[in-house]
Amino acid sequence: RQLDLLNNQKPKFNRRRHVATPTIVRRITSYISKENPPTVRLMAARCNISIGAVFKIIRDVIHAKCRKKRPVHRLYLAVIENRRTRGWRMYHRLCNERYKNYVTTDEAWFYLDASQDIRDIYYVRSNELPDEVKKIQQNDLHPVAIMV
Repeated sequence: RQLDLLNNQKPKFNRRRHVATPTIVRRITSYISKENPPTVRLMAARCNISIGAVFKIIRDVIHAKCRKKRPVHRLYLAVIENRRTRGWRMYHRLCNERYKNYVTTDEAWFYLDASQDIRDIYYVRSNELPDEVKKIQQNDLHPVAIMV
């Protein structure tokens, strides 16, 4: 700075480039309005901005929240078969009032739905309710009732 002032020039202040331009905001809005939006990293690479800038644009400028499908554990076919056979055995043991010999906790029937699906990601605007979000219906891989 002192060299600039010695030459009778105006001091230059480096200012950060404004990232949330209207074109970038429009592009990110179009990305998150799709049914299965790309990842934040991919959006940042396509717009040539940082990942944090994409998060700030989604949160502060567009006023949307990232909602994710809850992760569930993966059930393999062998585990499904074991649960099915063991649940039936336990049912036979508990019938005819022989359940008094057993101490059990929370037995219930569970329907195994598609637990091997990809996690769905969708964005919700602040003025929308989460129930209004369109969810993807997928076929059940093994809709079998088991007792756990």
